[in-house]
Amino acid sequence: MRIHLLFLLTILFYCAEIFAQQNPVTKSEGYIVPIEFKVTRPLIELAKEFPVDENKPHKKGESKDKKHRVPQKFEFTGEDGPEYGNDPEKIQSEMGGIPGRAPIANWAGQTATGFRPYDPSGAPGPNHYIQMINSTTFKVYNKTTGAVLLTMTLGNLWSPATGNNGDPIVMYDKAADRWFLAQFGTSTDRRIYIAVSATSDPLGSYYTSTYTSPQFPDYLKFSVWWNGYYMTSNQSTQKVFCFERDAMLAGNPSARSVSVNYSPPKSGFFCPLPGDAADGILPPPGTPCPIFSYSDNGWGGGNIDAINIYNMSVDWVPATPVASISLAANVIPSAFDASYDPSWNDVSQPGTTQKLDGIGGVFMYRAQWKSWSGYNTIVLNWAVKISATQRSIKWAELRQNQSTGTWSLFQEGTYVPDAATRWMGGIAMDNNGSIGLSYMKSDATSIYPGLYYTGRRACDPLGTMPITETLVVAGTGYQTGTNRNGDYAQTSLDVDGITFWHTSEYMGGSSGGSAARTRIFSYQIQPCTNDASVSIVLTSGTNPTCNGQTLTFTAFPVNGGSTPSYQWKVDGVNAGSNSPTFTTSSILNGQSVTCEMTSSQAGVGNNPATSNAITVAVNSNVTPSVSITQTAGSNPSCQYSLLSFTASPVNGGSTPSYQWKINGSNVGTNNSVYSSSTINNGEVITCEMTSVALCASPVVVSSNSITMTINGPSNPTVSIIQSGGSNPSCQGESLTFVANILDGVNPVYQWKVDGGSVGTNSPNFSSSGLLDGQVVSCDVTLEPECPAINSFTLGTGTLLNATNSSVAIAYPTYYGNGRQQFLVRASELISLGMGPGDITSLGFNVAGTVGNPSTLNGYTIKLAHTSSTVMSSAFLTPIFTTVFGPVNYTPILNSVNTHNFTNLFNWDGSSNIVVDICFSNQVTGTVAYQNYQTNSSFVSNVYYRADGAGGAGACNTTTVNGTASRRPNMIFGIGTSTVDISSNQITLDVVSPPAISSFTPASGTQGTVITIYGSNFSGINDVIFNSVPASSFSVISASEINATVPNTTTGDLQIVSNLCGPVSAGIFTVNQTPISLVLKIFIEGFYTGSGKMRGILGPNTTDTVTLEVRSASAPYSLIEAKKSTVSNIGIGTFVFNNVPLGSSGYLKVVHRNALETWSAAPVLFDATPKGYDFTNAVSKAFGNNLRNLGDGFYALWSGDVNQDGVIDDLDFSDIESAIFMYGNGYIPEDLDGNMIVESADFSLIENNSQLLLILSRP
Repeated sequence: MRIHLLFLLTILFYCAEIFAQQNPVTKSEGYIVPIEFKVTRPLIELAKEFPVDENKPHKKGESKDKKHRVPQKFEFTGEDGPEYGNDPEKIQSEMGGIPGRAPIANWAGQTATGFRPYDPSGAPGPNHYIQMINSTTFKVYNKTTGAVLLTMTLGNLWSPATGNNGDPIVMYDKAADRWFLAQFGTSTDRRIYIAVSATSDPLGSYYTSTYTSPQFPDYLKFSVWWNGYYMTSNQSTQKVFCFERDAMLAGNPSARSVSVNYSPPKSGFFCPLPGDAADGILPPPGTPCPIFSYSDNGWGGGNIDAINIYNMSVDWVPATPVASISLAANVIPSAFDASYDPSWNDVSQPGTTQKLDGIGGVFMYRAQWKSWSGYNTIVLNWAVKISATQRSIKWAELRQNQSTGTWSLFQEGTYVPDAATRWMGGIAMDNNGSIGLSYMKSDATSIYPGLYYTGRRACDPLGTMPITETLVVAGTGYQTGTNRNGDYAQTSLDVDGITFWHTSEYMGGSSGGSAARTRIFSYQIQPCTNDASVSIVLTSGTNPTCNGQTLTFTAFPVNGGSTPSYQWKVDGVNAGSNSPTFTTSSILNGQSVTCEMTSSQAGVGNNPATSNAITVAVNSNVTPSVSITQTAGSNPSCQYSLLSFTASPVNGGSTPSYQWKINGSNVGTNNSVYSSSTINNGEVITCEMTSVALCASPVVVSSNSITMTINGPSNPTVSIIQSGGSNPSCQGESLTFVANILDGVNPVYQWKVDGGSVGTNSPNFSSSGLLDGQVVSCDVTLEPECPAINSFTLGTGTLLNATNSSVAIAYPTYYGNGRQQFLVRASELISLGMGPGDITSLGFNVAGTVGNPSTLNGYTIKLAHTSSTVMSSAFLTPIFTTVFGPVNYTPILNSVNTHNFTNLFNWDGSSNIVVDICFSNQVTGTVAYQNYQTNSSFVSNVYYRADGAGGAGACNTTTVNGTASRRPNMIFGIGTSTVDISSNQITLDVVSPPAISSFTPASGTQGTVITIYGSNFSGINDVIFNSVPASSFSVISASEINATVPNTTTGDLQIVSNLCGPVSAGIFTVNQTPISLVLKIFIEGFYTGSGKMRGILGPNTTDTVTLEVRSASAPYSLIEAKKSTVSNIGIGTFVFNNVPLGSSGYLKVVHRNALETWSAAPVLFDATPKGYDFTNAVSKAFGNNLRNLGDGFYALWSGDVNQDGVIDDLDFSDIESAIFMYGNGYIPEDLDGNMIVESADFSLIENNSQLLLILSRP
């Protein structure tokens, strides 16, 4: 008792000391964001582009992370005293007696060869399970059937692909319904690669983020918390990272990460664990994330056996997030001995002296966090040493008071039910409070390393695992060559809250270096109860299902006794038989299946018990279809052009498969896109799609067909036509010619006249200086629309390449993951007769294969111009054009393998060429293909990288690790770059324009004959007098023309040539014949009756009138105006000198107090004298605007005193004022002409002003 008390006082003193030393808060400094972020295409598409060869060999050896894991130093072990060993009171030395259930799921996980260990990690979602192992491949499984839905490497979620360096972690973030995948980079780049699914679909798109850690994040471990994804790792300066979870889930490319350093007790290899709420309910906001590690008194230096708990808090609100960490508690368990062999040789195997790594020094992944009413729990497990020949697992359940935040040890135990070693544990708690512990087990005599589980229920005695150890899969052999094994396993809780899922390594193969396998399994622990219960699951078929599909449901009873009875029900109606299984094919959409189980066990409650209900979705059959379209290239197309076709499925399901066909024969790969540059004329493209849609019928359907027209080499032509001007033409006329190209592109034009170059680089040529007899043509330099392809063989060596990687010459990168560069000098190609143009293909003569792999993964060819004349010790870095790939390519043996380029390379004809050939995906192997090669004297060296040290692929490497002086024979295909062609010729007929020297006489009247003198009169077709053709003309000779003057006016005299148009001779003066017009009008106010008016200016003279002749059409311009007197009988004579005889025009009459009046229509001046009478009909005035005098005569309206075109109140006012002022004499207000303004004038204006009389004109 005194010893125990002294020991307790020592522990308490240590706790006080450690709190005093380590309780200070450590805060973060700054943050990091991704150096790269992308959103992937759906993985179901990427997997087709980057298929994984699971049989490919990997580079032999161990994971390089081992060098970061220095073994802890133990000054003391159990041999040094009981205080350094395991408390015997906490050791469970007997096997539990409660039967365990058989595993529910139990299938083989991933396996690879050539490296150790696998480090498997996995997690279940609602419908899927994802497992990932080193290297770093992952598979997505159907959780119910174990069927593989997708296989990929994690690195290929990045573009370009990253290295697959390992320590993978898979989490299903239940609260967000998202998937989380991660791995580290190299110790040099210190990368952290994280992929978070964009949706709940693990086959869909992912947000990929790349972070750089200050130190290499060895043995990284992740967890889900309410405000972040927390990460711990094995670093020399211990730190905890938190990644901004909400931002990563939203696909924010700038999602931040903050880290904080702290100093937990440690020695050597050390990795804390963050509390993980991935498979449960998230902690409340504001809850710090607990970080767990342990200390061992065996380390010496005052350390004690303790579970160290630190709290980390992160505030994302500031632009620079703030993180802090501080010691929350040191929970003291019973004594334990966590020591291990410093060479990591801990676990014995039957049949060999090779021991396995017992994974000492760390809590095993994960530290599962769960919340209950009033408290939170964490379950932990770690490896302890039982004896020199035996190790086992110590486990503990910690509880945190939700009110005070205080942590305490609730229960603990060390599981040692027999003499075997148990290690590589995974522990979790279900929603019933039951704990499942899964692990590997082995001994030195008869038990190969296999997988097992045990567990406890909430009602079982504390510190015990009463569930009888259950075998999951037995080991079948032992491992040799290395002690590396596992590094970690993972136990996760299903979304149903009661099913444990575990993935781990075990030795399931034949004994030797490749014995290791991985496994995925699930199980349940029945809860503590005396009540009967039953649960049902669908064990055959699918849900949703299709009409008529057979489904099988299985019942799992609890406390059912030895002979339980079953009554199955569909929507509450009895169905099936008394059997633990129920099979049906007649269930309808929406119906629910349950099972009523009656226990045969005495004393149970809840008997009979009713199961959970499974509601079945029954879908109708769907009809798949697929259509294809050409999405790259054209139809018709040229030979060797890259053509692509895309299949568009209807009802194809999530991952339809495709079989492309040409003329009914299979081609291409299982991809929705088919591309080829070797399609021939007349070939028919189709696609056959196999649907995976639920209820698809038929499953396989065929697409429409596309018949391709593939044209051979073109024969370009050029023809020219005259598109402007005429031929014959007039000298000086602008002539235009156009060139038309057939079967050619990118033309350069050179126009020629009589063989001499003229014009510009244009399809059109115009000139006004061409002469009679000259010849126009056009020469064109262009690229044929479909160029002819010529082959040139470089190198004629017959020596086969060597079969080891020290001679870096082979087809094309003969060692698994490699890169090579060959230099081809322009002088070589020129000497072969090769000129500039588009290089369309590159071929190699493959003689045979001497190794593996058979398929070159991510095979890529790139070309570039270079001025370099020799290679260097580093790869050249000109601007490359990727001409072929990346593709997975299997060469054809004993044949020339011609690679028709997807992107043509335009060689300039003078630069040297670098040929760069590599793999882009990691493939490790030996020499794969032999090629015939040459050893040209000018080839200084060929540089290459011949292994996988480049990570994802040597295409990204910049360094080299080998040289050779040989180079493979190569066959270049190059298209005809340009051709020179000439057009037809056009000979010109150009005539000189006519010239006029004189004409006589220079003036005359209509009908006068004039003579015109000059030259080149042979093509005259008209003579024009002031725009009016001559009445007649005759060409007397090439220098003389007679022409008769038409009815026209003075103006320009022209002769018109049918080719050269009009030529002016000068002004010809037309002597005009005066036209005398006799006008008869009456003016209303002056009219006295009997066809007479008052004589105002004399006994027989009434008044002065202005007569205008206006043009016959708008705008009715004034031609000529004359003023004359009108007699008392209304007659006036007006002589017009400028009104042409034969012309027409309106007459406009203007009088000083009458309304302006126009003739009803234009008057034809066809004779002189000419008369017009306004008095004999109202229709003689435009608009019938005349005063009916009542005696058969008509007159102009009187009263427009102010001459504004309307008789109105203004005129009335003028007359009224004139009466008031006694107006008299020759004034406009005197409407009746009696020389005085009085009542008669007043009466007239009073009457007319009320008639709304206005001017009427055209």
